[in-house]
Amino acid sequence: MPELHLTKKTVEKLLPAADTPVLYRDMKLPGFGLRVSGGTKTYFVEKRVRGRNRRVSLGRYPHLTPDVARGRAQAVLGEMALGVDPVAERRARQAASVTLREALGSYVAARSLKPRTRVEYDRECRIAFGDWLDRPLAGISRDAVSERHARHGATHGRAAANRAFRVLRAICNFARVRFEGPDGTPLLPSNPVERLTQTRAWFKEVRRQTVVKLEKLPAWFDAVHALGARQDNGPAVRDYLLLLLFTGLRREEAARLRWSDVDLKARTLTVPDTKNGSPHTLPLANFVEDLLARRRALGVLPFVFPGDGATGHLVETRRHLKRVREVSGVHFTLHDLRRTFATVAAGVVPAYALKGLLNHRSGAGDVTAGYVVASAEQLREHAECVANRLLSLASWEALESAGMPRRF
Repeated sequence: MPELHLTKKTVEKLLPAADTPVLYRDMKLPGFGLRVSGGTKTYFVEKRVRGRNRRVSLGRYPHLTPDVARGRAQAVLGEMALGVDPVAERRARQAASVTLREALGSYVAARSLKPRTRVEYDRECRIAFGDWLDRPLAGISRDAVSERHARHGATHGRAAANRAFRVLRAICNFARVRFEGPDGTPLLPSNPVERLTQTRAWFKEVRRQTVVKLEKLPAWFDAVHALGARQDNGPAVRDYLLLLLFTGLRREEAARLRWSDVDLKARTLTVPDTKNGSPHTLPLANFVEDLLARRRALGVLPFVFPGDGATGHLVETRRHLKRVREVSGVHFTLHDLRRTFATVAAGVVPAYALKGLLNHRSGAGDVTAGYVVASAEQLREHAECVANRLLSLASWEALESAGMPRRF
């Protein structure tokens, strides 16, 4: 490393570095130097602190003259001689200033999250922690977490409060590893959301168990088929609801279904992007095959269930669901149809087939199930059994009169 008495005259004469930076050490003050890289000239100090070599930038020429930079260098070198690590101190200041918004952004960028999940995380934070987003994460106390969780539960519901604070817990766990203070100490000594676990303050949530009652299926089918006479995309919503019931697909999986994922020749449909991350290929029961063949004849692309919105697929179904509820007297949600499928299937197919049809993974303790890999063809007979059971519960006459004949 070349040595040079750094003055305004000598610094001015230094030519820009070609490919690699050149470091010049000052002959007058040991540890003080100048880094020439490209078209920039940056002053620095370098010294070992606590067994580590530390190099700290002071500023650029000509914003700083060599004399001013040398004065700053003397002050920094004096602190370093006393054991102060300026690099660690800078990291500590940066870590301490990381806001919840910044931590959320880093967390989302580092994780392989689906676009919808990213939107949900952002939404949860805006609703539950809008006034905390620009607050340093290290400044969110355990007491503040307890108070906000209780208040959010009272105003937005217990499930919403738990959901939001699970997101906050994940962000804080990530930040403890991602942002470190001096000597590698974590930004947060502990996760403030753990207070909810330690005090048993998480709200108890009762999982929804609602289904379309089997004795109500005929009335539900009649009301759904009546949607076919409506002009406001009624036939598409009718077929969408039937597909949900006869396949157990989640509402988004069915709404986003593309014709490129439907193979009428092989009699299968595939959901490439599922909740558990594994593509899901389902065999088509006769009833479902007929339903999709009719829709395919309409020639509408690319979605099976087109919509008028920006997404291009069906999104808005509220007014149609309201109509079905009013006509049938059955109060249901779209996810209730998946639960209804699962309930009916549990009575006519083995457990491994039910998991395969619903795309559920076996638990870590279910060793035997880990060896059972059910293909679409192996599940075809079971899918037909479930469809037949649903059709029998709905009554053949109602279906045939609606233009959906029984087929085997």
